[in-house]
Amino acid sequence: MKKRYITFSFIFIMIFSLCSCSSSNDTETPTNTSTTKNDIVVDEITFDDLYDINNKIRIEINIKDEELTKLQNDYLKYSNMGSKSPIYRLCDSVTIIITKNNKDYKFLYNEVGIRMKGNTSRKSFYDPETKEIYDNIHLKLSFDELFDDPYYYNSDEIINYTEEEKQIRKDREFLGQSALDLRYQKTKDSTYIKEYYALEMYRAFGILSSHSNLTELSINHSGKTLEYGLYILTEATSKTFIKNSLKNQEYINFDTWKKESSGTIGVPNSKYGQLYKASYGVGSITSAPDMTSTNSKLFGLEDKDGYTPPYELKTNKDNIDHTQIINAFNIINNGDYNSISEVIDLEYFAMYEAISTILGNPDDLRNNTNNYMLYFRRTDGKMTLIPIDLDRVLGIGSDWNPTNDNMTSINQYSTYMAGANKDQINNLYLKTILSDTPCKELYLNNINTILNSEWVSIDKFNSIYYIAYNHYSNYVKSCLYNLEFSLETNNNNLSFKEYITKKINTLTNSTPDYDNKNIINMNNISSIYLAGYDNWDFNDNYKFQLDTNNNYVLSFKIEKSFSFKIRVKYNDNTDAWYRALSGEILHKGDNVPIDSSYIGKTIILSIDSIGTLTITFN
Repeated sequence: MKKRYITFSFIFIMIFSLCSCSSSNDTETPTNTSTTKNDIVVDEITFDDLYDINNKIRIEINIKDEELTKLQNDYLKYSNMGSKSPIYRLCDSVTIIITKNNKDYKFLYNEVGIRMKGNTSRKSFYDPETKEIYDNIHLKLSFDELFDDPYYYNSDEIINYTEEEKQIRKDREFLGQSALDLRYQKTKDSTYIKEYYALEMYRAFGILSSHSNLTELSINHSGKTLEYGLYILTEATSKTFIKNSLKNQEYINFDTWKKESSGTIGVPNSKYGQLYKASYGVGSITSAPDMTSTNSKLFGLEDKDGYTPPYELKTNKDNIDHTQIINAFNIINNGDYNSISEVIDLEYFAMYEAISTILGNPDDLRNNTNNYMLYFRRTDGKMTLIPIDLDRVLGIGSDWNPTNDNMTSINQYSTYMAGANKDQINNLYLKTILSDTPCKELYLNNINTILNSEWVSIDKFNSIYYIAYNHYSNYVKSCLYNLEFSLETNNNNLSFKEYITKKINTLTNSTPDYDNKNIINMNNISSIYLAGYDNWDFNDNYKFQLDTNNNYVLSFKIEKSFSFKIRVKYNDNTDAWYRALSGEILHKGDNVPIDSSYIGKTIILSIDSIGTLTITFN
């Protein structure tokens, strides 16, 4: 067992006086404490203060190099296993400083858990030989970690807490939170606030979403301090997230939420409704979380080796029951609109999707079946959605831009999944906002409401930007990750002004007749090929020719059944696949089938100057 350097009495003081606040001018630990309730300082600093953009935040991590080595080795080991490390390593201490009204309030926690966070973003970051941190990673801090699981820790790593100490640590929280998420600007958002802005926007219109803020992050190791970068600090999506959301009911506009804390529907004897995190899964069971399957293997818990199912249960882990989510998916796929409305809060969904449409995230539920959570309310058992990981909103395209225009051409009628590059397959969309239903009407009205609100105002965005700029612009210049502040378009990311101007134009000028979205400017096309029959990719026998009327034309005799796509090659040498049906604008999607009844006929394909394809047969 690891030798203890902290006595029980000090830990006891930590839990009940850790939330005491001291001015930055104080030179010693204060002896008097603030009034506390459930670890929240109710008379000076609260949960809301942590997530107030007007307050400056700083987090200082003190950690030994041997623990950084373990973090690096954990990454390598679990990556080779095809999973992600669930192991928390030991920070000697974490200090959190909230500067409010020019006064610093300091919170000191000893023995805090730390691990790497993320899926595709995980990477090597530390050299054990040179003891150098050379790259940024996403991190999670855990205040209630016990470091006592022999599956993860060697005998000399296990901390031997007494039973009384264990219970105190299990309940230990920072301003009502058992964990904090810390992520750097992987997508090079030079405003630093687009994700914060999106989360605030969701919550302003009654959608459950994490609170966030920016924070300076330093790592103290080897007797030196590394200014690691300006990170986004996000409320971790766990049971404490649900608990805090219920406490802060002013953020929830729908009356049903007010009853949630005393709700009874759901898993028997549970304190919370069922909360699932959706992802593509890590490990042997991977699948797009598109709500189309009820295979029981898709639902479950993260296991000891970091493998996670596409729908990972985050609450009620002692009483596992996936009945609600399986029933909801069955009804989505097999039921009609009325039956779907019985298991999904469609009023909530119509607002959720209206905001998502305006934000333009190619990696969300609608566009890539990703980055969302599902919560089944205890009050009525209905399913609601929670957005997460909003690092590609509002014109961000630095490392991925599937539409080549930062999602500005995708409108409210879209039946195209921009991130997945295929037609919409989720019946939650196809049977609600993409059909003539009350939900669609409400969805379209919500879009108009938002477009007439302050949230699409350049002035509002800029006002928040300058708050962050004034707090942190000098700080980022000295950081390992030193992306400088800017409101301009850069790093393949659009400025807020450019994005929102183009997006508003798309949304206000679109009609249901153009729900296939991607209107092609034929002046940007260098060549067009037919593909799908005997691998005709770039075969000049099946290349469209430009005629005297500026139409692209191809004709040939049909010899067997087949399906086809139109291959479009842009002048900038990027490739994209497009489907086209008679009378429709070209857009991305699946193959067009030609069955056996057409054998022996000549097919004539003609594409006019605005990209409309006409198909005729002789």
